[in-house]
Amino acid sequence: MCMQKSDIILKMRTADICPDCMEKLQSNLSTPEIHHALVIMESLRLKMLFAQNFRQTSPPSRLKIDRRGRIFLLDYANIEIRMPAMEKAIYILFLKHPEGIYISQLRNFRQELTEIYIHLSTRGLCEEMREQIEKLMNKLTNILTNQLSVKISRIKKAFVDAIGESLAENYIIEGGNGERKGIKLNRGLVEMNNEDQNRISPK
Repeated sequence: MCMQKSDIILKMRTADICPDCMEKLQSNLSTPEIHHALVIMESLRLKMLFAQNFRQTSPPSRLKIDRRGRIFLLDYANIEIRMPAMEKAIYILFLKHPEGIYISQLRNFRQELTEIYIHLSTRGLCEEMREQIEKLMNKLTNILTNQLSVKISRIKKAFVDAIGESLAENYIIEGGNGERKGIKLNRGLVEMNNEDQNRISPK
């Protein structure tokens, strides 16, 4: 009867049943049925402990970006990290700059970010789209807004939702206030299949 997720996780990892719940079980189930339930819980407990240890010791996966801008983690069952085009463009920009980028200097990368975003777009580059991109870039590179922070948070969520927080640490964009923000993943594990079939230089 755990109402808090943290309590549920703890109970599953310990395969423990509190006295109140055990009393309810004994009043409604036979001894063989309770024994069977405990066997199942023990099996789940072992699997959860294994998964936790795996996440803690598993090496980072290779990251691949294909021609369509889709992001895959090759060694984690080729799982795809899904996010909107602008978030992908920001992520690729930071991948291309392993030294990191100061948020206050993002305007210096405006042209590069625009080109990446246009390459990822599937709608074609019409005049209306140019105007939309211009407005978006104005918001994104304005340090008085929090647009970039919002995008970075969404990028982090995409990785965490896909592979969990501990494994995601190698792939997210992070850095302290006033410091360069970057992705710590070794660039030797990153491959981009763009029009020129260029590979990102190892860090």
